[in-house]
Amino acid sequence: MSKRNAQFIRAALVEMVLALPAFAGAGEKLLVFAGAASKPPAEEAARLYEQKTGVRVALVFGGSGYVLFQMKLARRGDLYFPGSSDYMEKAKREGDVLPETERIVVYLVPGSTCQRAIPAAFDRCGTSRDRA
Repeated sequence: MSKRNAQFIRAALVEMVLALPAFAGAGEKLLVFAGAASKPPAEEAARLYEQKTGVRVALVFGGSGYVLFQMKLARRGDLYFPGSSDYMEKAKREGDVLPETERIVVYLVPGSTCQRAIPAAFDRCGTSRDRA
């Protein structure tokens, strides 16, 4: 992830989490289930939220499907932040989240990188030309 994209995601998450004071009162805990790709900015947003509100934030990270399953098992959670919109659609369809509370904060876009000397050995899809 580029530094610019990481800064954008961090800023979006901070704005989103700082807008949540209605979810928990002082001395309570906010439980967040989040996709692993959002870990660095989510941790920073949680730290800032705790400093601003005094409300402790518990973060559960993993794949979007994994954290959705964990949220279902726990039968609790204040915020579900998947890395993929299809998991949010599944959560809405199965009644795991309140659809009217959904906010699109940021989209994650997949990418790949490789060293400059290596691309000649690979085709456009990243598979080795030797294996073709």
